[in-house]
Amino acid sequence: MIIATVTALYILFGGGSGWWATEIKALEKSVKAIEMSEPAREEALEVVDYMSDLSSVRTDQSKAVSKELEKLLESYDGDSASIARQLKFYREDTRAFYSQMVQARFQLKENFTAEQWEALFPAAED
Repeated sequence: MIIATVTALYILFGGGSGWWATEIKALEKSVKAIEMSEPAREEALEVVDYMSDLSSVRTDQSKAVSKELEKLLESYDGDSASIARQLKFYREDTRAFYSQMVQARFQLKENFTAEQWEALFPAAED
């Protein structure tokens, strides 16, 4: 039971935090490499920096909530209402983060032509 709980917590709170950093770093590299005007590139890189900042804040918040939840789960006095509050906070935080990332994606898109966008995000191969 404990292994299942720890595994679930790892997946829920810590399993993907490095993914965003890796993807944003790759995006930054692609933006620097694509042929485009310098003012547009600078604006795009500002959006990428904003996305990176969002990701860092999200990772820190996720770790903090995870630690608090871990304390509640380990504590004899940890009650279901307290655990539910932490999970609710985590869901709301996750929803806000993804909403901000989607908005940033549209800000980023404003700096590229359709062809440049396709070069940044090539269609996935089947």
